[in-house]
Amino acid sequence: MPRSIVFMLVAVWLAVGLAQAQDPNPKAKGDNDPWKSIELRNKQIELNAREAQFDYEMKLRNLDLESKRLDLVQKQKAMENPPPAGMGSKCGMMRPGHRGPPVHLIGLVMLVCGLIHILLAIWVYQDLRKRNAGSGIWIVITLLAGICGAVPYILTRIGDQKTT
Repeated sequence: MPRSIVFMLVAVWLAVGLAQAQDPNPKAKGDNDPWKSIELRNKQIELNAREAQFDYEMKLRNLDLESKRLDLVQKQKAMENPPPAGMGSKCGMMRPGHRGPPVHLIGLVMLVCGLIHILLAIWVYQDLRKRNAGSGIWIVITLLAGICGAVPYILTRIGDQKTT
């Protein structure tokens, strides 16, 4: 009887082996291995990280290209509308796109300052002739320095009047 049990066990074992060999969807030996599933998850995470890094680099490149494109557009606009002569932004004090005061206003201020210098020099000349003090250096100083030259003349004149 023990022999028949051994034969039965061998027959069952062979039947199970044949059934597995004919299975249309056989499973691989290591499909239920937890280490293999962890390895697959790690590879998926690594792939996702690489995709995210690639997307980040592409966005940076697009931003850089957009910045360069905007710079080119600004340079083209600057070339189309150049600032007036002598009023460029190279002095460092003007904002981009700011042209400064109108040229006629600057010319008017210079004309008024020159007129003040000449009028003060004439006044000093007439005062020197009236007082018979013949120092022509005060006329030159007042003509060149304007009010800053006339003030010292007035102070010396006041000092001369008190002594006489």
